[in-house]
Amino acid sequence: MSAGLVLDPLSLRTADDFAQMSAALSDEDPGGEHVSRTRVLRQAPDLLAHPELARVYLVREHAVLVGMVMLAFTWSNELGGRIVYLDEIYVRPEHRGRGLAGRIIDACGRVCAAEGCTWMQLEVAHTNVRARHVYEAMGFSEVPRALMGRALRPEAIDEREALKIPAAAARPAG
Repeated sequence: MSAGLVLDPLSLRTADDFAQMSAALSDEDPGGEHVSRTRVLRQAPDLLAHPELARVYLVREHAVLVGMVMLAFTWSNELGGRIVYLDEIYVRPEHRGRGLAGRIIDACGRVCAAEGCTWMQLEVAHTNVRARHVYEAMGFSEVPRALMGRALRPEAIDEREALKIPAAAARPAG
């Protein structure tokens, strides 16, 4: 781990810190969708029950909470097996500008590579120029694919309007 940087796994005790930072991230992301603190807290028990699918780490530097990161795992034959999707990364405003995001991503990359992941991917809003520069400097690049989605359980997406999900994509599968 980077000197002084600790990835502290999410627990029910720390879920509120995660929920606050996740909501702050969604408020700050220029191309993002709003995710409420309440919604994140409601989902936390399911997230904790399935660490093989997704994980959250609260990030501490010298015991001070500086941010969080959320990782999701999947499989890709094209990319050689298990891959990790960096779904959320947040550094508290008072800790920005010191390279923490890069150190957090590197630390997560080492953990995931040790667990057999072959690839890390993420998404970033086209309008989030600052984040794009950070990711590009770390070796991330655009891939020639379009990110597409379709709701399987529209009732679970209680913020569909805020998510800007087209009506056709919000229809249940079937």
